[in-house]
Amino acid sequence: MNFEALDGTKLVLLMIAGAAFAAVGLYLMVRPKVGDAAKIELFGLKFESSSAGLLVFVVGAAFLSVPLFAPEKPTPRGTATAGASGGTPSLKSPALRLPEDAEVSEQEPNDRSQGANIVAFGQTVAGDVKGDEADWFLIAMPPEPPREISLMVRQVEGNSVDVELFDANEFKLKSMSVAAGAKYLNADVDGNTQFFVRVKIFRLFKRTRYELRLSDKLGN
Repeated sequence: MNFEALDGTKLVLLMIAGAAFAAVGLYLMVRPKVGDAAKIELFGLKFESSSAGLLVFVVGAAFLSVPLFAPEKPTPRGTATAGASGGTPSLKSPALRLPEDAEVSEQEPNDRSQGANIVAFGQTVAGDVKGDEADWFLIAMPPEPPREISLMVRQVEGNSVDVELFDANEFKLKSMSVAAGAKYLNADVDGNTQFFVRVKIFRLFKRTRYELRLSDKLGN
């Protein structure tokens, strides 16, 4: 039988409740009884107890034993929290922030959304992707975001490149393929504070160089 992991606070509350129930149950069992009462032996000691006291003690003992079977839920690590400027989004695992230069190159590994390169809004990033991998980027919206955004992707060298745009919850919004030159993918911001971009190709053992930039529809 598998028990669901509980956080530390819930485990402590269960132990406190168990101790309280067990103490009340012991009191009910050891206090002087009037009339007939059930006789039980506990840790070598004999007590006269009512069924109510025994029941309360059993409930408390069950609560106290929960931590022996239910594992403690681990605390998430590597969480990055958004700052006042909204520049660093929340992530489930460490991600690499690229320098604030106007044009930068991707940094590997970034083949999963959890390790996406963090790119500034309006910044151009150059990448190199091969057929058995994908490149992920995370772009945070500025404090006063535009109503619409435009994702520019330029195929620089190699095969055609396929690009997908995801919202803050990693729900795919749009996609396009760029075989030569530059193409633009437009989308509404719709309250999103950040967007994910995935770049890939469908040809094994081939490589493609590309550039991308997420900005408003005016190119800023």
